Amino acid sequence: FYYISDHFFNELKNKTTYLYKLAEDIASDDTYTPVNVAERLSAILNESLQQFQSMSSEVFKLIDKAHKVSPVYQRTQPLARPTIGMMLCDYKTTNFSLRAGQQVIVLDNNMPTPSTSSDEIATASTQTGTSTTTTTTTGTQCPCKRQPPSPSNQDLLAGSSVTDDSTSYTEDTECSTYDVSHSSGPVTCSSTTCMQREARMWKVRTPDSSVMISVPSVCIWLCETDRQAIDHSFQLAEYFVKVWADLLDYWLVGLVNMFSRVFVSMEEAKYIHVESQAVLNQLFEELERAFPGRQTGQINQKFTEILAKLRRRIRTQQQGSASSRDVRITTIEVAKYRKVLRQFGSDAVAMSSKINVMTGVELRLQQGDGGSTECKSSLFWQRY
Repeated sequence: FYYISDHFFNELKNKTTYLYKLAEDIASDDTYTPVNVAERLSAILNESLQQFQSMSSEVFKLIDKAHKVSPVYQRTQPLARPTIGMMLCDYKTTNFSLRAGQQVIVLDNNMPTPSTSSDEIATASTQTGTSTTTTTTTGTQCPCKRQPPSPSNQDLLAGSSVTDDSTSYTEDTECSTYDVSHSSGPVTCSSTTCMQREARMWKVRTPDSSVMISVPSVCIWLCETDRQAIDHSFQLAEYFVKVWADLLDYWLVGLVNMFSRVFVSMEEAKYIHVESQAVLNQLFEELERAFPGRQTGQINQKFTEILAKLRRRIRTQQQGSASSRDVRITTIEVAKYRKVLRQFGSDAVAMSSKINVMTGVELRLQQGDGGSTECKSSLFWQRY
């Protein structure tokens, strides 16, 4: 998870740096006409929206993956509170029994190791596929036992015993594991649930508090989410939102500067030649809707005042002799301005809605995450 997160962070940083550089190149190059700026901005917005949609999906995947990270380190650290667990196999004592898949509440995972002379004898049985696995535990000893070889694997299981550091296993015993590593040499158990190598007992109880018992830790799966991984995914999501919000502001500044250059050239012109008055009026109306003056601040108000002034001038101007200071506004040019304005508006709405959804999911998960989540038999934490 952390490797994927680091890779995503570096990818996000590289892509946003590239998009910033493209916008800076346009803003710093005075050779670009407003029409050229509109074309370049349109291309950048199209590319950035695709990048945003792709990377926002990755953010959601990372948040979901963070809730599926199993905090293995918690098995060796004292629990701060009772934690939900699930039995991986049947566990029986003289008076009590727990079945595989049964939910339990782990009360203490830091109990002192019982002595090997303990009188308690526990039997753990696991039913997997066509074989029944039985493990007898005296104190904390949980020997791995091997089944007699079947006809299909007779040639693979050679030798009469399996030797551990402290325990010998004979031919007539059975293996209490999900997985056995077969080779031409000695047969050994590869699953951590096969042998109780950790000499640790956990104190657990059933959800209805009818049974309270000490169980070998290897028999229990902790159904707990990794809070560190979840917090890390939220930090990435917050960084992602901040980066793209800053990019939107940066592109908005570039868009305003582009239209400012257009308006300045029109104000300084001796006469404004308009190919289509109706098309230009449509652009002015779209700009007024995009930058409502009195609702969003002084800059937008000044912007709308300039639009109103240009409208009056174009409507009342009288044509004189041709001059080098005249400005010609073609229909194609106006169409490009309208295209980039609409594209920015639609992209900003799409990004803002996705950011709001992402923020809402983050808050919902932060508020809803807790110890009440049921542990599923698939051993995966499922988001509700």
